[in-house]
Amino acid sequence: MSVSEHFLVFVLVWAAGLLGILLSVYALLKQKAYVDVATKQIVEMEFPGWFKFKSNVPALGITVVCAGLIGGTTYYYLKEPPRLSVSGQILMEDGRGAEGIPVGIVPGTYMTWTTSDGKYSLSIPRTVGGDSYSGLTFIPRSNPARYHISGINIKSDHGTFDYAFGGSR
Repeated sequence: MSVSEHFLVFVLVWAAGLLGILLSVYALLKQKAYVDVATKQIVEMEFPGWFKFKSNVPALGITVVCAGLIGGTTYYYLKEPPRLSVSGQILMEDGRGAEGIPVGIVPGTYMTWTTSDGKYSLSIPRTVGGDSYSGLTFIPRSNPARYHISGINIKSDHGTFDYAFGGSR
């Protein structure tokens, strides 16, 4: 499911839970209790909509179930997705690192810049359908444009993307 589909499901379940809570609270407020005169015990409750129950437990049960729907859906939607750590080093032709070389990860718009030794690291959310990422790096203001795109090597919970401009790595 895409992010927008997850959000739509979240909104629909949340709305259904809220509607259920409102209807059960309305039923609790509008109920009529029939009390046995001799024992002073509630014999039966009449709720709006011609329902009769022996107690008010059904309305309270509906409230708890709907509150659970809202709470569970909110927790699932707002929890932090698993992360993947990606790091590496981008070197120039002479083997030295250069500060400020951009490194991007796709899919997504995750970007960082190298430090003075050419190293970088960032953390990105893991994808739902499996881990398949590409790394992109380029030398700003180069003419002709100098860039490199390749897959990210993923092992366990860490990915690496290294490249040496003008060399092999």
